[in-house]
Amino acid sequence: MDSQDLVHAASAGLLEVLQLPGLAEVVLFCAAPSAARRAAAVSRHLHALLSPLLPEIERLVPRRICVVGGHGGRGMGPHEPLCTAQLFDTVGGCWESLPGPTSARYDCAMAASEGFLYVIGGRCVLDQAMSSVERLDLGSAKQKLWQPMPSLLVPRYQCAAAAVSGIVFVAGGFDGLEPLSTAECLIEGFHAGFRESDGSTDLRWRPLPDLDTARGRCAACSLGGWFYLLGGMDAGYRSLSAVDRLPGPKLLKQATEFIWTPLPQMLQARGGCAAVRVGDAILAIGGVADGWAALSDVERFDPMEGCWQHLQPMGRPRRECAAAVVAGVVYVMGGVSHAGRCTATAECWDTAAEAPCWHPSDAMSEARCSCNATTLWA
Repeated sequence: MDSQDLVHAASAGLLEVLQLPGLAEVVLFCAAPSAARRAAAVSRHLHALLSPLLPEIERLVPRRICVVGGHGGRGMGPHEPLCTAQLFDTVGGCWESLPGPTSARYDCAMAASEGFLYVIGGRCVLDQAMSSVERLDLGSAKQKLWQPMPSLLVPRYQCAAAAVSGIVFVAGGFDGLEPLSTAECLIEGFHAGFRESDGSTDLRWRPLPDLDTARGRCAACSLGGWFYLLGGMDAGYRSLSAVDRLPGPKLLKQATEFIWTPLPQMLQARGGCAAVRVGDAILAIGGVADGWAALSDVERFDPMEGCWQHLQPMGRPRRECAAAVVAGVVYVMGGVSHAGRCTATAECWDTAAEAPCWHPSDAMSEARCSCNATTLWA
């Protein structure tokens, strides 16, 4: 029996066991979402069985926040990129340091997909745009081994990234001289729209349609199978209020159907902001308007209603900060704040509270801006 036959036999046996009443939920809860997603990727039958259970498992399992990249300097730079990452336990309220990517970087983008954490592009110690990509296997995070991945088609920093149904999208950024209108995606796993004529499903970056307006310092998140791109700065370093979205793989049949759709603009033009998904809505957090004064402003977009609304502002202004959501609580950390200084402070906003408001959260162990954050599962 060869290795492929063993995989088929194992997946058939696992499918038979998980079909026992109530067992799939228990196994997925104990394994955590990253392992559950891997099991769902083994075969189409397991994917059909396990995928409907993943959202509830993700809601129940305690989660942590990982902050990667950035620097602790002040002014235009160049800056010394931080070589460490930081992990925040939202239950215990404590931070711990982890080894960062092999290539230290700031102004990078980050996305979590299918049990992997991807760090994308950015600027190196020489202040040059990077095309390198690294990923961390969250299933073996204790070893903290970062793996090199296929390089971007275009070196870029201050770009935006998010994962939609196993595909990592990257858009915009700067190449060192000008803002970019290009976008690309990394195909992870089986997606019929991207199968080559020879049946290949190799992992590589592929170009996407260009944006109408070149931009850097933008933010991104995914919601409802869409990739959303918010704000940014144009070639004149003017902040943008533009919002565009691109369909993910579940919303199209062929890769040629990728088309950017403009959406209602934000109430406040902003570049260098953070974006997160909260339930069925998107928050745009902080950033900078025309000029370089950081914003404390926060606004919410409901795709169903197609409108933006202002929310309570943060306790302090922040640009180039990081944000993540755990169990309905929005955490914002780091960034550039008062007097253009990098900060280690953090704050949180509980969307389930009767009167949601921003509260101080546990500060990071070191000041950090031009970084990124994502939610991990314990």
